[in-house]
Amino acid sequence: MRRAGLVGRVAALSAAACMIGLVMPAVAAESDVAVGSFKFAPATVTVQQGDTVTWSWAGPDVNHTITSDPGQADSFESHPTVATAQVTGPPPGGTYSHTFTTPGSFTYFCRVHPSMQGKVVVTEAPPTAPAAQGTPGAAGHPTFKECLSQRNFIIRLREAGRVHLKSADVKVNGKAVEVVPRKIDGRRRLTARVDLRGLPSGQYTVDITAKTSKGGTLHGQRLYRTCSKRVPSYILPTL
Repeated sequence: MRRAGLVGRVAALSAAACMIGLVMPAVAAESDVAVGSFKFAPATVTVQQGDTVTWSWAGPDVNHTITSDPGQADSFESHPTVATAQVTGPPPGGTYSHTFTTPGSFTYFCRVHPSMQGKVVVTEAPPTAPAAQGTPGAAGHPTFKECLSQRNFIIRLREAGRVHLKSADVKVNGKAVEVVPRKIDGRRRLTARVDLRGLPSGQYTVDITAKTSKGGTLHGQRLYRTCSKRVPSYILPTL
């Protein structure tokens, strides 16, 4: 059995594993906003510091931009080199993504249709309560001193090299969740929602089993902490 590590968000193989041609896909936390019908849906999304928001042009109207209001601590623009009068459709791939690294509220609008407005609220998780150390939920319901998680996001399984994922099974703390194929940046991605809302402070496990187009099986695990500053931990996938 050979093991390969996930470093950051890029899957890397050892030299021996590269000969096999298998790699465990990386995962990323993100929230989604649909662009179409002359509105952003949802108009307001809440994410944690370091998470990514992806806007998808759903139509039928597609001549819209994602443009941050000036004077904010973070700025973003879906069509940075396109004049307003020349905006006729979405950016290449049909989506636009931005990672928010600064806590706060960030408003944005469409340059072509200024009445289209949206907001991204970026929260910084409170420190972990001392009473919540250990196995989550082992002591029953959380006390008033403990934090209840507000984390709710989507992970996407990224393909690396020539590895193509045919299907995947994802479990959050042992419970199976739906895996949905979606088109992101012009490519097919397998995605799954990780809903940790209402859970006490602690560490929670996401198990991933993916099938490749060549019949291979990949296993991996991602750990998420609630009610603390996010420090991703990775467990080596089994090939």
